[in-house]
Amino acid sequence: MSLTNILGSFFLISITCLYICFDLLKILLYNICEVKDMRKIKYVAHRGGKGYGVENTIEAFWGAINGLYDGIECDIQPTKDKKLVVCHDLDLKRLTGKDLIIKEHNYDELKDYELVKCEKNVERKGKLLLFEDLIKTIAPTPLILFVELKESCSYEDVINAIDIINKYNISSDRIIFIANLVNISLLVMIRSLHNEYQTMYVARTDYQKYVQLCLNNGIGFDACFSIMDAEGRGWMNKFIEKGLPTSLWVLNTKKDLKQFKIGRAHV
Repeated sequence: MSLTNILGSFFLISITCLYICFDLLKILLYNICEVKDMRKIKYVAHRGGKGYGVENTIEAFWGAINGLYDGIECDIQPTKDKKLVVCHDLDLKRLTGKDLIIKEHNYDELKDYELVKCEKNVERKGKLLLFEDLIKTIAPTPLILFVELKESCSYEDVINAIDIINKYNISSDRIIFIANLVNISLLVMIRSLHNEYQTMYVARTDYQKYVQLCLNNGIGFDACFSIMDAEGRGWMNKFIEKGLPTSLWVLNTKKDLKQFKIGRAHV
């Protein structure tokens, strides 16, 4: 083989190697950028780590505490005797089979009922949890707590919740109060009278009517996965640009997460 042919072959091999290296560098840079984007996102256990126990029970929250979460979300509402309990539904029908409306019964009447949930053929059991017991449990941790004010909550219940939070010396920057349309007025009051606490509006359908009210009052955006079309993403970014808290629920897979290039958020 002549020197010219050898040099020509060497040149082609060198060019090919450079193209391969360039492609590998692009992939590496893309993955580095993706990791940086993922680090902007805080991961929140919705109603606790439901894989560890019945939703909103101490077992579920301990699962989240021991997991790799940045925060946990809970739902609170008052009993008849004004105890704040952690429960998503306004009654215990789904988890006990008993048609017991929480606000119509004292805590002592409800505390011994067994909450049961079967997921993936695994039956889990727990008991109705006091909000104070949850606060006591998470106080020594660095976790952020998202507190959803259910429809039966009043401003009196908000004050009660804040008193409990203060009792265990949890700083206000670890608490975010959230509520749906029924209690959006409570979020406005919190921002007006207790503005050390962040708040978020739980946005589902017809959310467009209320987002400007939220932006004007410094209330963040807690968006349902199903509304995140182009318009929903646009609104999400407006809240982010204004420095307000944002979250997206419920995302359970990395595939779902990668669909959303929305900057910093909780999921």
